[in-house]
Amino acid sequence: MRFLLLEDNASDTDLTSRVLKKSWPECVIEHVYSIKDARKILNRDSNFDVALLDMQLPDGNGMDILMEIREKAFDIAVAMLTGSGDEEVATAALKAGADDYTVKKPGYTDKVPHSVKFALENHRQFKERESGIIHVLYIEHDLTDVDLTRRHLARYAPYIKITNVPDGEKALELLSKTSKTPGKEIYQVILMDYRLPGMNALELIKEIRQEQKLNIPILIVTGHGNEEVAVQALKIGASDYFVKRENYLNRLPSLITGAFQNCELQRKQKALIESEAKYRLLAENSGDVIFTLDFDLNYTYISPAVYSFRGFTPEEVLKQKLSDVLTISSLQVVKAAINRMLPEIKRKENLFIEPQMLELEMFKKDGSTIWAEIKLTISTDSELKPIGILGVSRDISKRKAAQDELRKLSRAVIQSPVSISITDVKGNIEYVNPQFTKITGYTFDEVVGMNSRILKSGKQPESFYKELWNTILSGKEWHSEFQNKKKNGELYWVRSSISSLVNKAGEITHFVGIKEDITERKKLEIIQQVLINISDAIVSKQSLDEFFQLIYTELTSIINTKNFFVSLYQEQTKMFSTIFMFDSKDDDIIDFPAGKTLSNYVLRTKQSQIIDKNTLLKLIDEGEVDLVGPTPEVWIGVPLFEQNVAIGVMVIQSYEGERMLTYDDLKLLEFAAPAISLAIERKKFIEDLKTEKENAQAADRLKSAFLNNISHEVRTPLNAILGFGEMVVQDGISQQEKETYYNILQKSSNRLIDTITAYMDISLITSGNVTIQKNSVSINKLLSDIYERFESYGQKKDLIFNMDKLSSDFEMITDEEKLNKILIHLLDNAFKFTHEGTVSFGCNLKQNELEFFVEDTGVGIDTVVLNTVFRDFVQGDTRISRGYEGSGLGLSIAKGLVELLGGQISIKSVESKGTKVLFTLPGDQLMETESKTTRIGNYKKVTPIILIVEDDEVNRLYLRTIIEMEGIETLLASNGKEAIEKCRTHLEIDVVLMDIKMPVMDGLEATKKIREFRPELPIIAVTAHAASGDEDKVRNARCDGYIAKPFDRNKLISLLKNYCM
Repeated sequence: MRFLLLEDNASDTDLTSRVLKKSWPECVIEHVYSIKDARKILNRDSNFDVALLDMQLPDGNGMDILMEIREKAFDIAVAMLTGSGDEEVATAALKAGADDYTVKKPGYTDKVPHSVKFALENHRQFKERESGIIHVLYIEHDLTDVDLTRRHLARYAPYIKITNVPDGEKALELLSKTSKTPGKEIYQVILMDYRLPGMNALELIKEIRQEQKLNIPILIVTGHGNEEVAVQALKIGASDYFVKRENYLNRLPSLITGAFQNCELQRKQKALIESEAKYRLLAENSGDVIFTLDFDLNYTYISPAVYSFRGFTPEEVLKQKLSDVLTISSLQVVKAAINRMLPEIKRKENLFIEPQMLELEMFKKDGSTIWAEIKLTISTDSELKPIGILGVSRDISKRKAAQDELRKLSRAVIQSPVSISITDVKGNIEYVNPQFTKITGYTFDEVVGMNSRILKSGKQPESFYKELWNTILSGKEWHSEFQNKKKNGELYWVRSSISSLVNKAGEITHFVGIKEDITERKKLEIIQQVLINISDAIVSKQSLDEFFQLIYTELTSIINTKNFFVSLYQEQTKMFSTIFMFDSKDDDIIDFPAGKTLSNYVLRTKQSQIIDKNTLLKLIDEGEVDLVGPTPEVWIGVPLFEQNVAIGVMVIQSYEGERMLTYDDLKLLEFAAPAISLAIERKKFIEDLKTEKENAQAADRLKSAFLNNISHEVRTPLNAILGFGEMVVQDGISQQEKETYYNILQKSSNRLIDTITAYMDISLITSGNVTIQKNSVSINKLLSDIYERFESYGQKKDLIFNMDKLSSDFEMITDEEKLNKILIHLLDNAFKFTHEGTVSFGCNLKQNELEFFVEDTGVGIDTVVLNTVFRDFVQGDTRISRGYEGSGLGLSIAKGLVELLGGQISIKSVESKGTKVLFTLPGDQLMETESKTTRIGNYKKVTPIILIVEDDEVNRLYLRTIIEMEGIETLLASNGKEAIEKCRTHLEIDVVLMDIKMPVMDGLEATKKIREFRPELPIIAVTAHAASGDEDKVRNARCDGYIAKPFDRNKLISLLKNYCM
């Protein structure tokens, strides 16, 4: 089944479609809203079974489509849908070719399937009548006659279809199944032979007419000389007869057709008489006033109801003109309406003219006025010529008064500053005012018909709604404050009042909800409570992580965001350290370079920023910021201050598909920022106190360990230095012995330096005073440099020394010096405890981290002490380790430095088979780089000149000696002031080797002064390794590099050559 549904009302469309689908589950429904769309779809495809056409449409009347369907002879059954009170319009539609109609009264859709079935049957019968097919029941027992009759009709009258039965009993059985309604019968004519077996023809006619009461034409076929039987048959109800003479079959088609047409004519005349009587009866008894006018506006008929309406009798009114009845303004309205209708009738462009609905003011007999609703239409004759005006009027005075009152109330509702909604008893929405749309985002058309559950936020338990319904269903008013949800998913607070509406019987029919948006007030209340909770948390929460978890929970109770982080700025490293993050796109807590990030933009401007995607793109184009991480739809950052200095940022952001953040959210963060800044300051102070306490305890432990270990690790090389120092200056020793003693002195000095360096390193690590200086480090270059340093170790011990580099070179942001020191300590241990076999080291890329390893085939570590090797001053096995030099701090230092770089370290070992140490570093700032080739220029300065600035005469002499041994010239200065003068007067100086601590003017101050007039001159600082903070001071003074005392001669010369050769 295929339907064309022409309906502009969405609710009616939905209801009609549902009942059609219920009755015909497999049906196809093509729905259109307008006359234009209906024409378009019919011109494209008219293969529909039924058309359901609404009368009132935005661009015309459904009658227009009905006319076109019938004019173009589309094979479609048509059922009209009319408004209440439009029955006369529906009658006109039936006359124009509709098969049925349904009036749109409450519950009308339940009647639609019945109307469709009725229309289909009517259309079927109409098609048969149009095609001229006449169904004949032929009662004849002689099969030869039946066959002759059938073949004759098939050849000469194919529009006549016969059904044969042999006797009256069979005929009555068939006829009992036909409809008793005139025009609806299965057979239009009965043809019977006067001689029938069993029941004779006369008995059969009586049964048909008197018992079954069927008004079907009956033709009797008689033999020659049996005309008296025919006469009797005519008396009891037969329509006609004919005698079986020669060629009698030639007369049969005309007799059958004549009988059928005569019967149809009688039926139509009877129907017309009944229709006229029925409509007159309706007019005489209708409560509405029915009237007709001529075109001079004189009454030609008026129903008796006019007396109760205006006080005049029908006879009095028939003497009046319409000008006597209406006020002047109403009379003009009527004339204008008639002038609109007449031209259309005369043009005959439309067989149906839309009735005019008018509201007119009329005079009563007592001189007062009354308001009437009048429906006017033009009456036409059979040739569509206008013959008069037909009208129906009813008293609407009370309705007009009610409308005026309703208009006032409607205006109050429409202009109300609060949301007003009306629902049925099940909560289905029937009306909302504009403020409802403004608050929720749902339009009137969207929300009508939907259930009020669409506003549920999920924040209230089911018990809350149960109490609500129990209250209003009992007829009481319900009041509360709660959260609802907008169309876009945003939550909002309302103060709500819901009351019931009852009918005359006292039954609840509707509920009226009045809701005031109190979101701003609630936000202020919640903000106050949030600030109180934050203030309490400053005292109650033990750690910053707990504190910020509470901050996130509190803020997201007001701001609907899933993305929040707090980062503090580190001035020395120019990095942001993220101390708390919750992000739906990227929830890794990371440190990131300040650079041109949005966070640094807030820090630079010291102002809160709200940046949408367009603003972000503009800032990127202007070079103000770079895009880091996923692109937000809206980004909000608020600076955090400590004593008027910006120390970090608090950020919320929303991504595509999430709720858009607003300026109100920014103001909320600004409210919370001072309390958060205070909390950070206080928590940092408390944690600093804890750290100082832990550092003091660690220092105390270190002191005890140092005192226990210093006797061996310091006295042993010191003893060799003193002993062989005396022996090397004695007379009588050979040159070979001197060289042996010098080697011992150098070896013991290096051991003493390494031991003291190790003590200083572990002291700084344990006390928490190590400064991490991150920069970009080429991993493969670092590995290659370390390999060159230890290559000779392997050769001396006859060991295989292997290195595994990355397949592609990568750079990562880390502290190169600390990473270098970790690997050196691990390789020192590996070579120390390996006597044969292999030492290997290298790096692998695993997922998002770098894994470094150092592996050997040495003596290994006993499993009993394996878990203690990372403790200070512990070596693998005290039974065998005493045969080796070293402080036992190598693994402790490596572990401490790995953890400072954000990594983890582990060790695996099998005694007598070897050891493998693994450590990982986070690779979140890992970048693959292209291979770079360093080109050495052809130019080389013949004699570089280095200025040595050193206040200690011995150190100055030592530096001068080892530098000049490399063929490099030197100039000397004993303090910073002299260095400045030397640099002014000796422009040929290539590099300055600057001690930090000196009298008159220190090295850092001198460096700053030199930079003012020779900014490109390389300056290398000489600093004491043990002095914590010197490295930071050197960088801040803009030195190009530094070397720590005591330094390795080869390392110093290599460093100098990088700058001057």
